[in-house]
Amino acid sequence: MIKWKKLAVGGILLGGFIFYTQFAKSAEPAWKVNEKQFHVVDSFNEGMEKEYTKFEELRVVDRYKLVKKINKTIPLEKELRTLTIERVWNLEGRLYILYSVDLKERDKNAQDVPRLLVKNMQLSNEKDEEFSFQASDNFTADSGFVFKHRLYRSMFLVPNPEKLERDDWSILTDADHFELQNLQVFNRDGFDKIKNIGFKVSSENILEKVLESSPIHKQFTYDGNKKAEINAYEILLYSRQFAVNIPRDDKDLIGFSGWIDQPGTPFSWDLVGTPEKGFSLPTFEEQLEQKNSKKKKAITIDATLYKDKRSYSWTIPKEDIVKMNSNPDEEIVRNEPIKTDNNYTFIYEGLRIYNGKPSIQISAMKKEKGNHMTDGLLPGSYFADNGVKEEYERSFKKNILHVFNSHNKALKNFDLFNTEDDLKTQYFITFFKEEINNGALNTINIPEETLTISISDLVYSKLLPNPVTITYKIPKMKATLFKR
Repeated sequence: MIKWKKLAVGGILLGGFIFYTQFAKSAEPAWKVNEKQFHVVDSFNEGMEKEYTKFEELRVVDRYKLVKKINKTIPLEKELRTLTIERVWNLEGRLYILYSVDLKERDKNAQDVPRLLVKNMQLSNEKDEEFSFQASDNFTADSGFVFKHRLYRSMFLVPNPEKLERDDWSILTDADHFELQNLQVFNRDGFDKIKNIGFKVSSENILEKVLESSPIHKQFTYDGNKKAEINAYEILLYSRQFAVNIPRDDKDLIGFSGWIDQPGTPFSWDLVGTPEKGFSLPTFEEQLEQKNSKKKKAITIDATLYKDKRSYSWTIPKEDIVKMNSNPDEEIVRNEPIKTDNNYTFIYEGLRIYNGKPSIQISAMKKEKGNHMTDGLLPGSYFADNGVKEEYERSFKKNILHVFNSHNKALKNFDLFNTEDDLKTQYFITFFKEEINNGALNTINIPEETLTISISDLVYSKLLPNPVTITYKIPKMKATLFKR
């Protein structure tokens, strides 16, 4: 009998709290919030304007309805309040959360109102793969805003992926369910644990989502009888691109070259994508040009770009290096051609002083106007050895230079410096005490052993029969990252 009475009393209390929480959602208290102690807004949108100042991308993603409404409420029994997860935005595992807690008439300021603390987060995807991480909040705590007697605050949770292998990083982009774990709420009276909160999110890659587009549909022929079409100019969250169609069987094309607005501004566009996902040519516009412009813009394509599948190498005898290091005032001149074709002639010039230290000098001489090597030579150590996403394989690792020692080991403690004019680029290979990727600062002499220099993945161009001019307009956006 006593047990039954206890159950009945417990049921009445629980039912009363549920009734209270439901009533609190629909009925607004009669007492007035102290506007001197709380930032009170007249509309939810006014409150969001305050949120946008914390994270500039938020304005854009919210305008494009990429912030998801969650409206998941849990009771805070001890406080006789409710905490509601209002909205979330998933940015590849990083999570913006807007939550609210109802105010009490006794609350003097925001310090009296419980604040959410998240110590762990668990991500899962459609494959039922789960990973748990420590979570850190990258927002500086502020007082939030009050709307209809609820205090809204936000956090931007970032998972700590230390335990992830590089092959597992897809969980951050594929996750469609989050669970906030090891949770507490706290105010000036102390901390209280609360139960975990789980909710679904969109697994759509927001970085690849096209927000606005303006049609182009310009076709042209290249490399004999192959057809390409520039379909549209597209605006993404952080980037701009031209959507392009190329033949599915063209596996060698890596991009296009030409100029922007006028021939005096040369430019090149890397081809990014796959036959399944489609291709694009990333481009760069001034951020302030995101608003609609009545004036049409133009680019002109005059050549296609490819990578030479061959490599070219030569050796530098130890004797030359020892001689140069011991008597740096006397240059060692070689002028040995390395590679020549219709685009460029590469020449090993010899050894000479550059920036006060013995260096290896090579030059690239342009042979024909309109043919140019994009980006210039780069040390192989700039690129990681763990692969690259399929959509970037075509344009990744271009114009690579390696230096091998007498044991055929690739050296990582050198960098390339250059000077150039209209027809010639000179490169100087300078060595450092430290590896380049570890913050090289201290230059040293050339290592005194036989060295082998190798150049590979050289970009070359093929001129189009006639340059193709593509005109387009920048579409108007609902919001921009940067205000004028």
